[in-house]
Amino acid sequence: MKRTILLCSFLAGCASSGIETGSTTTATNAYPTDYRRLAKDYVLANFKDPYSIRDAQIAPPKLAAGPVLLPSFSLVTPWIVCVRANAKNSFGAYAGASPTVVLIYNNSVATSHENNAWVTTCTDVKYEPFPEVMQAT
Repeated sequence: MKRTILLCSFLAGCASSGIETGSTTTATNAYPTDYRRLAKDYVLANFKDPYSIRDAQIAPPKLAAGPVLLPSFSLVTPWIVCVRANAKNSFGAYAGASPTVVLIYNNSVATSHENNAWVTTCTDVKYEPFPEVMQAT
């Protein structure tokens, strides 16, 4: 019972505390026209061996179905960018093309997800080549 009251109090506070929710984020969170650069910067900075990337693909952004709680404790509706690439893992072997979900909010990467429920949002997207992340060897 105490948890329910605490949760309700928290949610009520969110409604009036200036945390952006639902429809208010679409007004300030414009379509990320530079999503390819943002995704490239994320991939090159966070993949274990970015120089081994091959068969990279990217899908155009789509707006998330609802608000998401970011690590900064902001409740926002981000843009979802799906990236699929084959790169070497920690053991130095190619693991096959695996999806990564990059969440973009206000033209910056808010967070990312790999191999969890978020990647299911990438099952119905149309991928296009993403040569910007493939390094010349």
